[in-house]
Amino acid sequence: MNFSFKRFFICMGIQAPIALGASFARGLAVANSAKAVLMSLCDGFFLSGALMLFAAGLAWTFGEGVGDGLSYSVQRFFTRRGSGYEENRRESYADYKERKHAKKPHVLEMLLSAVPFLLVAALLLLLYSRIG
Repeated sequence: MNFSFKRFFICMGIQAPIALGASFARGLAVANSAKAVLMSLCDGFFLSGALMLFAAGLAWTFGEGVGDGLSYSVQRFFTRRGSGYEENRRESYADYKERKHAKKPHVLEMLLSAVPFLLVAALLLLLYSRIG
């Protein structure tokens, strides 16, 4: 499995605005104490890390073929409704699976980009719990 720093930093760039937005949604702008600031930052970093882990899990499971039958049947349903169905290329399920699995999704970068956000969230949680 190849590790790409470009994909890693793209995933980090996706997570950063999510963390910032979630922190502001939890009240970072109107926080009046250090405890409230730590709580909102912890929530933001945890949410972005957890979402990236969830997305990596979904990408991995679909890359392993969990959704092949469903996606094939939905594709077949909608191509039957189109004009010129008989002229279109009708693909067998085996050919469809082979075409879909020719290129595996890159999950390693997604997993590794979630780790720093979850570590920062854990650190902020520890700091939050220390403040009385």
